[in-house]
Amino acid sequence: MKKYLQVLTVGFFLIFNLFVVFNVSVAADGDKTPGAVTSSIENIKIVGEEAKIGTEENVFVIIGRVIGWVLSISSIVLVIVIVYGGITWMTAGGETPQMEKAKKAIVQGVIGLIITLGTYAITNFVVTRFTVIQTLSS
Repeated sequence: MKKYLQVLTVGFFLIFNLFVVFNVSVAADGDKTPGAVTSSIENIKIVGEEAKIGTEENVFVIIGRVIGWVLSISSIVLVIVIVYGGITWMTAGGETPQMEKAKKAIVQGVIGLIITLGTYAITNFVVTRFTVIQTLSS
């Protein structure tokens, strides 16, 4: 089973990389005719322009985005922990140690989620204030 999972994982990443490396898509610069293709480099430039990568952007906004991504990922992990605790509780079958383990996981997940949401609120507040201050000073 472990070998099967390794083969499946490697196969997934190979297929994913084929789509990324040999990316051929319809041109985004106005040429919408069927069969019009762009190279991977041109696609990367188009995506970079739309994502505002390489533009003159406020450093606080960039830091805020990175923190937002980290908090989003941690929120997803904490929701998974809460779901795991719920499933463990449902399958405990009345066994006290399993139920205590499930309660502990749910409580820890909820506390972590509250901390993460609080951190997001504080970060959002601080980043917007620094952005306003820098915008006013320039």
